[in-house]
Amino acid sequence: MRTKIANLIMIISLISLTSCSGVFPVHAGDTKEKRFDETDSSKDIINFNDYTISKVMEKEGKKGKVIIKKNDKVVMNFSKCENGEFSNLIDIKGVTSSIGKELVVFQQAEGTHGSEYLWVIKLDNEPKIIFDSEKWDLDTYFLYSDLDGDGKNEIIASTRKYDYRITRHDFVAYPLFIFGFDEKLGTYVPANEKYFEYTYKMYNEMKKDEKKIQNNDDESLKWAKLRDAIVSLYMYSLAGRMEKAGESFKEEYKYDDQEKLLIMFARDIKSNPVYIYTNQQLK
Repeated sequence: MRTKIANLIMIISLISLTSCSGVFPVHAGDTKEKRFDETDSSKDIINFNDYTISKVMEKEGKKGKVIIKKNDKVVMNFSKCENGEFSNLIDIKGVTSSIGKELVVFQQAEGTHGSEYLWVIKLDNEPKIIFDSEKWDLDTYFLYSDLDGDGKNEIIASTRKYDYRITRHDFVAYPLFIFGFDEKLGTYVPANEKYFEYTYKMYNEMKKDEKKIQNNDDESLKWAKLRDAIVSLYMYSLAGRMEKAGESFKEEYKYDDQEKLLIMFARDIKSNPVYIYTNQQLK
């Protein structure tokens, strides 16, 4: 048994990155998260500087795209919308800061539970995408907030990876990813190690609903424990605390398939683009 545990810790120890995980949607401390998809869906055209941003609907209003033109020349277009006009949104928001002005494009594919896509674009002399959710393999719960009070907003997002694939729908694990704006690079980059306290608070908020499970509802308790174990595994391992990641998973989830699931989730983390990016930065 000790050998098996040592092997599991070794697997977790292969993971070294600086993003972390949490659960949605809750607030932590005094932060006030804002949703990217809370915008005026009636906006079809936005004129900003020398740019014209147009929302175009096709196929009886089901499939949509966003086209960005500068001086009547198309410079960018986005075409992931497959869920009607309310999932094809454009707006100018203060994303990087309260006084910033960035273009937000939000689209959703294939119904209520379809993947969501978010792009944040700086429209200066040349358009520049400063956040692309697809690049990071993230597809839900897009928020932004100034988490540390420095006047700059962080972007918060998650994934549906563990929705129907492995967890029960009412106990879904939503790993949390936070991105900070890098002034030198002019783009958002993974920054979860810096905000570990925030994600830890969210993790503890999630765990509170275990107390609501009836004493004789063993099945629900198992699903809740699996959710907690997944979140804790991401939270610690993506913050670079690998030994604690393995320990926390085993503490949360004490069932016969513990070893198999821990190995699987550790492999998931290793293939995560946030992990890959951050691991490269640490070399």
